[in-house]
Amino acid sequence: MNEANIEYRVRGLIKTGLRLNRHRKQSVVASQLISAKNFEERAGYVLHLSYINLAAP
Repeated sequence: MNEANIEYRVRGLIKTGLRLNRHRKQSVVASQLISAKNFEERAGYVLHLSYINLAAP
């Protein structure tokens, strides 16, 4: 295996690692957005129930 071939393989591994890291970061951000949306929906529902309980005689 010559030097150019080794360099080509190493660059491929580095690019693959960078690509996987980018996808991992995108996955983390997506999970955080979903969690925030779920929290907002639950908070809104709890607030709605509080208003109902306050309005009840």
